[in-house]
Order: sequence, then C-alpha cells, then structure tokens
Amino acid sequence: MFAMFVRQSDRGEQVTIYAGSTSRTTGGRVFVVSDNFIHPSYDPDTFDFDVAVLRVKTPFTPNTNIATVPLAPVDYTVPDRVLATVTGWGRTSSGGSLSPSLRAVAIPIVSKSTCESLWTAATITNNMLCAGSKGKDACTGDSGGSLVVPRNNYFILVGMVSWGSASCGSEYPGVVQLEQWRSLQVRRPIRKELGMSGRIVGGREANIDDAPYQLSVRRFNYHVCGASVLDSTFAITAAHCVSQRADPQFITLKGGSINRTDDTDGVLFDVNEIIVHPTYNPQTYHNDVALMRIEGSFNDFANLSPIALHSTLLFTSSSNPTYCTVSGWGLTNMYSGTLPEILRVVRIPLVPYTECRRKWSPMAVTSSMVCAGEPRRDACNGDSGGPLVCNDKLYGIVSWGANQCGSSYPGVYTSIPARDVANFISKYISYQSNESSN
Repeated sequence: MFAMFVRQSDRGEQVTIYAGSTSRTTGGRVFVVSDNFIHPSYDPDTFDFDVAVLRVKTPFTPNTNIATVPLAPVDYTVPDRVLATVTGWGRTSSGGSLSPSLRAVAIPIVSKSTCESLWTAATITNNMLCAGSKGKDACTGDSGGSLVVPRNNYFILVGMVSWGSASCGSEYPGVVQLEQWRSLQVRRPIRKELGMSGRIVGGREANIDDAPYQLSVRRFNYHVCGASVLDSTFAITAAHCVSQRADPQFITLKGGSINRTDDTDGVLFDVNEIIVHPTYNPQTYHNDVALMRIEGSFNDFANLSPIALHSTLLFTSSSNPTYCTVSGWGLTNMYSGTLPEILRVVRIPLVPYTECRRKWSPMAVTSSMVCAGEPRRDACNGDSGGPLVCNDKLYGIVSWGANQCGSSYPGVYTSIPARDVANFISKYISYQSNESSN
C-alpha cells in the first residue's frame, strides 16, 4: 500500500496510518496498527534488512483513493533508462519543514558499483538499491515510503526509502531497501582470507530422491529458509528463521519439489502453529530450533517423506572424517545475490567440537551446536533451517557461519542429538516413532 502516512501518538503506545488523502493533516481515513513484524535480520547499524510489515485492525478497503501496489518479482532488475518514482511528505530541503501535501519525484536508479564508490564509508548490501541525482532525492520524513517503477501500464514496488545523505539532494544517491524478504542465514564476520572466493564448489543439483524431506520455508511466498519433514504434521527449522513473534498466517511450506520458483510443481502447506525452543538465544543462537505444525498432513503426497532423527552424537575426527550432506536453495556465490532455482546438495565433513570452538573463539560454539564444512564446501545465505544429514538421518540444522561462505571457518549447525534440543523435540515428536516411519 503506498502513499500512506504513519504516525505515533505522543505517549508512543499507538501507531496509526493515514490513507486515502494527499494531505498530511486532513482527509482520508485513519487505520490503527495492531501488530508489526520486523525483519528478524534487521541490523540497526548498517540498516541491512530495513523492512517491516504492519497489520491494521480494520482492513484497507480499496476505493478510488486507496489501492494496493504490486510487489516486484523476486530478483527483478529495473530496466536501463527507466526512472523510478519516490513519494512522501518529507522535508523538501535539508533543515526545512515537512511537506503538507504528498510530493513525488522521478529519480534514476544508480548502479551498485557507482553507489559503493560514492558511499565508501558505508556498506551497500545486496538487499539495497540506490537511486537519486543531485537536486532530486528523498529526505527526512520520507523513510519507509515507496519507490515504484512502471511496468505493463501500472506501477510495481521495488523498494522502500531507507537512508541517505544528511544533505538531501546531494551527489550521494539515496539508499532504499529491496522490497522482497531476502532469504536468511546468520553470517558472522571473520578475518579476510586471501584466495577464498566464497563460491560453494563440489555441490550439485539434487534429485528429489536425494532429499524427499526437504522443504522451502516461505514468507509472503518468498523463500527465506529450509526445513525438514519430521512426521505427518510437523516440520523442523531454525528458530531464527521464524522468530518468536512470527505469525503463522504469513508462513507457508513448499515440499515435494526441487524447484524453488515453479508454483505448478510440488505442494504448498499452510502453517497453523510455530513453536520456538523456549530458551533460544538470538544473540548466541543457542538452541536455534523451531517446530512448525501444518494444517492437514504431509502424508500421501508424491516425493514427500519424513526423515529420521539422530539420537546420539557421532564420533568426529580430522584424520578420519565423517561425511554428511547439506541441501538448500541458498547462495552458490556470495557475489551474485541470486538464489538457485533448483535444490542443491553438497557433501561436507563433520568438524570436531574442540577444533570448531578454537577456530571460532571468542564467539561461542555452545553445547547445542555441531560443526561441519571445509574450504569451498559450505551452506550459505538462504540455506538456514535446512537439513544436515548423516547416514540418512537428520543430525543438524543450518544455523550460522562465516560471512564469507566456503571459508576455512566451519559452518555451525543446531545439534539434533544435543540434550536441550532432543528434549524439546521429544515433547512433540517421538524419536522412536520417527525412526520407525523411515
């Protein structure tokens, strides 16, 4: 929904939205916000993932003054020489007053390389888009507003105003957040390692027979994480994929297909309950596990079957490694930002716990975690929540890793046999019945 004005009361307890008027102070309708959903990976320091969804108590009723705006397709690229339009009631000059009437300005898209060359002291992530020219820009008070482009005789939303220069309209382009919920995985900074490309090599496209338990977790129908089928109604994923405030009505699971984008292939399941581990720690990712209960059943669908769970830790040795597989639709190249359409699988060795703790020190590798991977073989962004499978049983859940996927730092996985994790799962799933179903 675009051309709306968000307000907060003086006491701060209520947020409202004005819609249906170009005036900032009169006309239109007021909608009370009942809930907000902030992207779980939002970084207030870099403004990466600077996006939130607001839910109102009463529905927006489309009329001549209120209408929805279509979202740009995933991985959409604005064509060359197409101007974008940004709208808002923000300041019309640095230090000026807010505009009483809605204003709009057409601005060019600025390439990422050009944007980075100007914003040398800031980080332009793959979730950001730059736009603007000298004298034409968004300004203070326009944040969260829409950036749209024309497509087939209507406008589509490509981004939201995020941040920019303190001097509005300078030669520094404004930065907007790409509108789609990008796929998730926690990646932590490491010392730069020369010669590492970040590319996951050695992996291959999977057949559905390789991973009939594999699911795609989708938020607003965008792939954000992986998951695995545990029994007829439960799936398992990483807690950071769904967060404790996640609303099940916005989450669906796609299974029975290796194709991430083909809606005609596979089955889509609605989620009616999300159960996050009660002691999940979003700072350390301790107990990074959640269960999702679907409406209906996973049973009796082609190419879908549950996976058994490991109940004991496996012996790991650097000299005689145990190899497992991890699968997902995550990035295969840290520098492209494009997710593969077809599920990929890679074979990686388990890394001894003491070695992993030493490598990641001072970051905590807790008792709920196991480690796996080797240079150029790793999980990456978009694989979170997906399965680490050893000897045809689920041994781990993709949790976090280095910001340079495929580095010498092993990936870190939630350990299925870990006591706190196993006890949590066993409240809802019987390990014995789960194993006997396979």
